[in-house]
Amino acid sequence: METTPPALTPRPRAQNTVVRSDREQKKVMRRGFRHIGLAIREQRGMFTLAVLGSSLYGAMTVASAYVIGGITERLVLPSFERGSVTAGALALAAAAILGVALLKIVGIIGRRLFAGIMSYRLQADYRRRVTGAYLRLPLSWHQRHPTGQLLSNANSDVEASWFFVAPLPFACGAW
Repeated sequence: METTPPALTPRPRAQNTVVRSDREQKKVMRRGFRHIGLAIREQRGMFTLAVLGSSLYGAMTVASAYVIGGITERLVLPSFERGSVTAGALALAAAAILGVALLKIVGIIGRRLFAGIMSYRLQADYRRRVTGAYLRLPLSWHQRHPTGQLLSNANSDVEASWFFVAPLPFACGAW
C-alpha cells in the first residue's frame, strides 16, 4: 500500500479564494495595462524624466563596478608591485569614483522626484475630476450618500488608483 508523502498532498482551497478563468485574467491584465498607459500619456514629460533618471541610475550602477575594477587593475595592484603610488593617480581615481557616485545620486533624485511629481499630479487631477463630478450631481443624490464615502472616493480611492505610479519609472528605466 503506497501513500503520498504529506508534503505532496494537495491542500484544500481557502473559502475566500477567487478562482479566475484565463479569459478573466487576461481582461484584468488588459485593464491594468490600459491604466498604466493612461498614466504615461497624461504625464508624458514627468514619466520621461523619471525614466531617464532611472536609466542614469542603472548605468551608473554598472559604471561603478567598471570604475572600481579599472582602478583596482590599473592603480591598486601595480602600486603593490612598485610599493608606491603617485598623488595624481590617487586624485584621478578619487575623482572617477566621486563622478560616478554623483551621477548615480542625480539618477536617484531624478527618478524619485519626477516619479513623485507624476504621481501627485495624477492624484490631484483625478481628485478635481471626482469632486467636479460630485458638484454636477443634484443635492438629492448627495443626501442619499454618506459624506465619509464621498470623501473616501475623492481621496483614498484616487490615491489607491495611482499608487503604482511611483515605482513605475524605476521598473521601466532599470531593465
